[in-house]
Amino acid sequence: MNTPNTQAYTFTIKLFGPLSDQLAQPQLTITIKSASNPTCNDLFNQLAIDYPNLISSLPTTRLAVNSQYATDTTPITTDDELALIPMISGG
Repeated sequence: MNTPNTQAYTFTIKLFGPLSDQLAQPQLTITIKSASNPTCNDLFNQLAIDYPNLISSLPTTRLAVNSQYATDTTPITTDDELALIPMISGG
């Protein structure tokens, strides 16, 4: 249920590497209910609620907004291109 002055923002997020494999899909859609434009932190919090199997991966995952790595406080809009980029290791 929406509270007064709360709006629903729906985002499509591209997935790469193990995240895509883990969810068996190349992208996902989530909705955030907020009184103001959501931030990357809001997105990660909603991901943890909607996709609890990703919780262990989220601390080592970066969010790219319009092809640029974002911080927790970066605002996001429904027009942004969003991608979850897992940490890549190698040797």
